[in-house]
Amino acid sequence: STSVQEARPQNDQILARGSRRIPPAVRDYVYARDGGRCTFKGTNGTRCNSTWDLEIDHIVPFARGGDNSPGNLRLLCRKHNMHQATRAFSGEFMKRRIRQT
Repeated sequence: STSVQEARPQNDQILARGSRRIPPAVRDYVYARDGGRCTFKGTNGTRCNSTWDLEIDHIVPFARGGDNSPGNLRLLCRKHNMHQATRAFSGEFMKRRIRQT
């Protein structure tokens, strides 16, 4: 069995900043590191821990210069990913983005 630390992607497995695509090795690492659960913590410090509808989230949004390195990525459930996106961007911006998809 390989530990999460041993499975950490090497620099050549992390794509250049200009690409939105997160390589499988990085996705797998983030999933294992975060225990396959949402990492969102509420104001009381309690972690969500949901295993449903998980998404990779950029801590520093990609649109604001964030990269695809494991240190800038985390697992969030869809609800908390949308919550964080609304905090990072305006609610109106997010409504327009949702309508575009």
